[in-house]
Amino acid sequence: MCIKCWRHHGSPAIDNGKVRQASELIAGVYLFSGVGGNLHTLLDDFNIEDNTSEYVKYQENTGAAQELVERECLRILNSITLDEKASAIALYFGWWNINK
Repeated sequence: MCIKCWRHHGSPAIDNGKVRQASELIAGVYLFSGVGGNLHTLLDDFNIEDNTSEYVKYQENTGAAQELVERECLRILNSITLDEKASAIALYFGWWNINK
């Protein structure tokens, strides 16, 4: 994801349980693939529009564990608002931080 894309969406920094959960799942996706795996177009290319699942193309060679994490991540991302998605991705990349 590019920081310019996040800024284009207004630089949302929503702190709630769904955003934190999504950010943690995004981290799990990147443990399997440095480019976002099967969620590349969503996470790296910032295609966060309402129906994000249309951007996901699962590869046959994806391992079961990776696909499980990706599908759970996608499920959560599809259940939150556009601003929450942008917040979760930006939180993962460190463009904003949760004040503890």
